[in-house]
Amino acid sequence: MKKSSKKRLKIGIIGFNREGQSVLKYLKNSKQYRSAEITILDKNPEIKVPRWVKSICGPNYLRHLENFNLVFRSPGVPFMGVEIQRAIRHGIIVSSATNIFFEELLKAKRRPVIVGVTGTKGKGTTATLIYECAKAAKMKPLLLGNIGKSMLESLALAKKSKVVVLELSSFQLQDLQFSPDVAVVLHVTPDHMDAHQSLVEYYTAKGQIAAHQDRNGRLFYFPNNVPSSEIARQSIGRKTLVDPETFELFNQADLKIVGKHNFGNAAMAAVVARSIGCKDEIILSAVTKFKGLPYRLSLMRTIDLGGGSAVNFYNDSAATIPEATSAAIKSFTSPTVLISGGKSKVFDYGALKNALLRSSTFGVVLFGENREKIVGQLHGGTQAIEIKSGNLSTVVQAAYNQAKTKSKELKQPVNVLFSPASASFDMFVDWYDRSVQFDTIVKNLKI
Repeated sequence: MKKSSKKRLKIGIIGFNREGQSVLKYLKNSKQYRSAEITILDKNPEIKVPRWVKSICGPNYLRHLENFNLVFRSPGVPFMGVEIQRAIRHGIIVSSATNIFFEELLKAKRRPVIVGVTGTKGKGTTATLIYECAKAAKMKPLLLGNIGKSMLESLALAKKSKVVVLELSSFQLQDLQFSPDVAVVLHVTPDHMDAHQSLVEYYTAKGQIAAHQDRNGRLFYFPNNVPSSEIARQSIGRKTLVDPETFELFNQADLKIVGKHNFGNAAMAAVVARSIGCKDEIILSAVTKFKGLPYRLSLMRTIDLGGGSAVNFYNDSAATIPEATSAAIKSFTSPTVLISGGKSKVFDYGALKNALLRSSTFGVVLFGENREKIVGQLHGGTQAIEIKSGNLSTVVQAAYNQAKTKSKELKQPVNVLFSPASASFDMFVDWYDRSVQFDTIVKNLKI
């Protein structure tokens, strides 16, 4: 018998962390791809790969992408990188776990409403609030994407749900060929300039949440943010501008999460939840019960010093850009010491300086790789700035000393706000590791 001349499909999975592993599991169980020759590509030479697949690991892991028919890129691998773009020019199909997820859901007979949330900051809080509203309304929602479980690992459950809420980062959106039924665009400001080649690239990536909507699509966005408005224009669906200033279902005092920016996120979540069928009384109950996500301006500990004096420690380690820290600073009217610094993702800390000048912050403790850069741009502010070259424990103690002295002087509570305005990779594994270390240090502080 003459052998078939049909060549075996060659698939590369770039990056073998959570998303890469979920792609491999999907391919293994897929009728379409299970017979393909699969190769894991990862820059880590020590990464563990199943014996039944091939692997190319180490610094040159992207060198020969043109040898594959199809490549799945993990979000941490820059889409505009030289090797990826060279492969695309050679006709190689570059996809992702996010693309697979959308494709599978959109072809399902009974599929859920897909709500996608993006923005520079606040998308995790907003997506979670929409999810909580849908959950209270008994819609069997799922919360996936850049938060919670991997999308592909939850694909079977997603097909049985009424609503799927996705937090979508620029890296997940960049090569996405689909848009959600309901697109939510929060404020978009410069971020990830260490990974994106330009602001145009970053804004274009975010725009994919709207670019593929049809006339049945719905898009919600904030006023007074030019990039968000430009993204909204890319949708041909129905657009709704959500203005927190005119929102009336609840007010800031009703919420357990602090800050004007979080009121805006809650207002957006409420309007979106209403659009997918949640009643106002359910929305009000769900939103006012919400205590916030960990490490997003969350109260970690209060140390009672007696006589009306106390120090409140807030962990806002998720604030990795100046705009996020600026919003956190504006959330307080009582005296505050700010701890900031780390590895720069952007180059302009002007927003931070302006926020400090108009805030109740009386002291700043800077640490990390970019501490000198930040202090240079804060020059002219009214705060006492203390620069520390030691570890996080030394920094926290310095801020605590300032806060304790001020609190006893005023006989009122004072805040220590840990909001780095920077990435964490200079001293920590990631921002989550930084968050946990801060909590541990604060728990061990003595009065």
